[in-house]
Amino acid sequence: MVTGASSGIGAATAAALGSAGYPVVLGARRVDRCLAVAEAIRDNGGRAEVFELDLHADAAEPGNVADFAAGRRGLRARRGARLQRR
Repeated sequence: MVTGASSGIGAATAAALGSAGYPVVLGARRVDRCLAVAEAIRDNGGRAEVFELDLHADAAEPGNVADFAAGRRGLRARRGARLQRR
């Protein structure tokens, strides 16, 4: 799960995880940008899902995060992802 995946470090991290073979869950306020990142991951043979997630201090209520996590319970996670520069 990558938060802030619509741009910058979050988008780069999501792309790197996808390239390494990890299924990626992208969460951010700007869903349209996350969709573009997810499409690029899928175009390279990866798996990616996009969900709206707002963690801004004014919007990050415990229920928002809990609902986001509850909706992902069916996904399997692999621990210990190591990313290396090519």
